[in-house]
Amino acid sequence: YAETCADPAAVARIVALLRPLHPAERIEDWLRRVDAADWAGLAGGLIRDHYDPRYEKHRARHEDGRWPVVALDGLDDLDGAASAVEAALAGQDLERPATAARLAASGGDI
Repeated sequence: YAETCADPAAVARIVALLRPLHPAERIEDWLRRVDAADWAGLAGGLIRDHYDPRYEKHRARHEDGRWPVVALDGLDDLDGAASAVEAALAGQDLERPATAARLAASGGDI
């Protein structure tokens, strides 16, 4: 993301677009972090207060309980994390039923 950090004004414009979704104090904090080039602090705030909650909301809306959830303590061991995900997926029918139904209805021509 070095190219993004090279243009703080562009980052500030992007953060400002989030105003309808967050309290004014949070947006101002993020903009102060842009001004201070506190990229780690900005990234942490965006992940914690913007991306993670939206991801969880999306999952709650679309989660049907058919897919395994892999809880990780962190990503320090990426090989271990990948192994845990692979183990959870082993033996799973990875094709969504809706896709299978469309495939069957189309005679297999999706």
